[in-house]
Amino acid sequence: MGVGITSPNRFTALTLAAILDRYFMKKRSSLDKAQWTNTREEQYRKACDEILFVINSELIIKTDKVYLKTENHEIFLLKIDKSKSMWYELWLILKYKN
Repeated sequence: MGVGITSPNRFTALTLAAILDRYFMKKRSSLDKAQWTNTREEQYRKACDEILFVINSELIIKTDKVYLKTENHEIFLLKIDKSKSMWYELWLILKYKN
């Protein structure tokens, strides 16, 4: 005997599936983390700018690679894998390189 659309068993299974989806599927319930991440990346970008000013250099970004340009040459620093954390990774390199 098959289960019809109006069968109580079918309704219970659909309700259970909806409840499981709602409570156990990964969904961002708040934008706080995303906003915090953007704020932190902006702070790392500013910190990189300060370091670059002190060492009198600049960054050159070519496609997915970042170079440090000094007076006469370019030094490879980083291959960008995750753009969301690019400034943090650059800050780490610049902070400990100089």
